[in-house]
Amino acid sequence: MLFLVFALLSACAETKKSLTPQAQLATRIDTTIQDLGHQMSHCDLQHITPFLTPDLANDHAMTQSIETLCARAHTLQAQFVIERLWLQPPETVRVDLHWTLQVTLDAGPSTTIGTARFTMIGKDHPLISAVSGDNPFDPQFDVIPVP
Repeated sequence: MLFLVFALLSACAETKKSLTPQAQLATRIDTTIQDLGHQMSHCDLQHITPFLTPDLANDHAMTQSIETLCARAHTLQAQFVIERLWLQPPETVRVDLHWTLQVTLDAGPSTTIGTARFTMIGKDHPLISAVSGDNPFDPQFDVIPVP
């Protein structure tokens, strides 16, 4: 009887379904976004640009925003929460997300939040090709000086 139970359990384990291609892509995008949040804590252009397409990584306005952010922030913690993924075949995904940046500036600690839309391309290694909405690479900090 015990042998029969083990045989049934091992048979069930072998029939594990694999993820659909869309679910695999969603998993890769989620991992990429979480890795980006971690790398932003280094606040260095070299740690952030690998997540961007070459066109965006070479865009002067984008790199200037990242460099300004990193010059102002003594410490930085980024958190991204994906709200929705929109698959736009063949290799484009629109990622709607909320973000929070906690930074230490010369004037003291500050937290800023926003919502953004990342357009990502690439199935195997998704990269950000465009950012719209509140840009986490160019946030507006509300620091109120203490009298």
